[in-house]
Amino acid sequence: MNRRRALVIGIVAFALGYAVTVLLFFPGWWGRGTIVTVPDVRGRTLSQAERQIERVGLEIERGNTFAHPTVPRGAVLAQSPLPGQETSRGDAVRVTLSSGPDQRPVPDVSGLSGDQAHRILANTGYQVQVETVPDERPAGRVIAVQPAAGTVLRVPSRVLLRLSAGPPPPPPPVEGAESVPAPTRPAEPEPDPDPEVPDTLGMPELPPAPAP
Repeated sequence: MNRRRALVIGIVAFALGYAVTVLLFFPGWWGRGTIVTVPDVRGRTLSQAERQIERVGLEIERGNTFAHPTVPRGAVLAQSPLPGQETSRGDAVRVTLSSGPDQRPVPDVSGLSGDQAHRILANTGYQVQVETVPDERPAGRVIAVQPAAGTVLRVPSRVLLRLSAGPPPPPPPVEGAESVPAPTRPAEPEPDPDPEVPDTLGMPELPPAPAP
């Protein structure tokens, strides 16, 4: 009798130990097919999301990686199924990770017109602020861009586009200052009103003719 009782107790103990082992180390297998609610793991790191998903008996599947201006690098950007949806225990939750903010170098727009430079900078993803200042270059031409071309910035970031407003106007005359007279040319001598015409033929004068 004692031997039979000991055998029953051993079988029960083994079954309980097996159940506890499966529950702790294979939570997805235990109870597969049971409906569970998908947790919200957005904004979590991959390791944090993995622990939270496996805690309810689901599996994690890593998807693509995309840039994002505010979500830190390595954090969960999106998930499928969505948080709060119901799925079967043992199913997979696909997570999309963030690669952090997109970073691009400032393009070189020197020598271009303001419209061309503004279009290139905006298409690169920057927020463009325009400033015009007097300059010897033609009006509307690019003087400089700040930060300088080649600087790597997060997108979107603000850049300053400085354009020429044309050459500055001449300074106004100072009130009360003596004006400097313009230089004058020396007066030319007046021509002789009745110039003497020289005898260029060189012939002698003839005597008067005799009276008839």
